[in-house]
Amino acid sequence: MRKLLLSAAAAAPLLLFGAGFALADTTVGSTTSEVQTSKANAGAPDNVIIGAGATVSVAGPLAVTMDSSNNLTNNGTISISNQDNSTAVLLNGGNTGAFVNGGTITNTETYTRTDTNKDGVLDGPLAQGTNRYGVHLAGAAPLIGTLQISSGSSISVQGNNSFGIALDGALQGDLQLLGSVGVAGDNSTGLSITAPISGKVFISGPLNGTGSGTTGVNIAAPIGGSLSIYSSVASTGYSITTRNPDPTINANLLASDLLTSNSALQIGNNVQGGVFLGAPPWTLLPICRAEFEVSRSEGNRLALTVGSGLRVVTL
Repeated sequence: MRKLLLSAAAAAPLLLFGAGFALADTTVGSTTSEVQTSKANAGAPDNVIIGAGATVSVAGPLAVTMDSSNNLTNNGTISISNQDNSTAVLLNGGNTGAFVNGGTITNTETYTRTDTNKDGVLDGPLAQGTNRYGVHLAGAAPLIGTLQISSGSSISVQGNNSFGIALDGALQGDLQLLGSVGVAGDNSTGLSITAPISGKVFISGPLNGTGSGTTGVNIAAPIGGSLSIYSSVASTGYSITTRNPDPTINANLLASDLLTSNSALQIGNNVQGGVFLGAPPWTLLPICRAEFEVSRSEGNRLALTVGSGLRVVTL
């Protein structure tokens, strides 16, 4: 048996190194400047933690970027307002690191709908801006790591042709959505997967898309692991989803109040580990206290669509 003996003098540098390594994270407070992991520590790369109570509020087009092999954690608020072609959190492929959202991410606008015909229902478009992202993974090379939207956290995007979460770059790891994701605007998507994921996709937080042509979850690239959904996934183009008992109110609804969404859940590529829909495992019941409505689509669209005109889909 080999033994390693270190004197106190020899051990001290190792302890210092270990302590320095453990304390390497850079905590970011409130700022109106873009945050980049590649420059977080006095211009050098570092793990970044946006502290609880801190707000990164940027005019755009980027608020926070993970552009180095470091971890990024949001425990505060990341926000962009009134900026087209913008991304609240950009994750660059070709790096190794984990992203965790434990706070709030918003990419919205100050525009609000109004009740033009005084029927008690808001009218007009849901959004005026376009091409907005809450979280966007992009790049030719894959990102190696885990993406986690923690329980109690939220992502909210208001914009046409926009996305709550978009994986346009490959992910070598798991995707865990335990918090809420919502997007409002025509032709927008709550969760869009257009590049391969090697691991599992686990969803136990609500995903909602509101607007004409919106989708709750769109899977257009292969998933190497399983797809598990234990929460509500919904899409609707309707301004109200409960019929009013007063027929005169229903008769006054405008065409903009009765738009058609896409399917709430679209699976258009292979899921190697299978698809699981339903109530959560008993170990998650304390976390997932919402109603477990697997998918819903208001209008004449299917709640769940499996298949693609481009390929044979295997689950």
